[in-house]
Amino acid sequence: MNQARLAAYEDERVPTVLKAGLSYRPTSKLMLNVETEKDVEQDADFKAGIEYQLLEALALRAGFASLVEQTTAGVGFKAGRFQIDYAAAWQSALGLSQHVGVSLQWAKK
Repeated sequence: MNQARLAAYEDERVPTVLKAGLSYRPTSKLMLNVETEKDVEQDADFKAGIEYQLLEALALRAGFASLVEQTTAGVGFKAGRFQIDYAAAWQSALGLSQHVGVSLQWAKK
């Protein structure tokens, strides 16, 4: 939290980022998420997202981040121990970016 110095000659400091977030499930099918993130050298960023479990195997997601003015939408599919997630994000300066995640759960807890 004190931004330790990495190099004295250019006053280079370790980045310091503070985050806090909450998730709330009003029903078993709906999850609401909020987060705030503050880099000590930048403005605060507020993020919010929602996930709706349309079917047991299919989830729909949407969100936004205020600092970078980014909106996102995605879908998640689960079949047994296998899960695949896809998201698309739109940011005004960078345009469209796409994200894919694939996971396999080895053993149930």
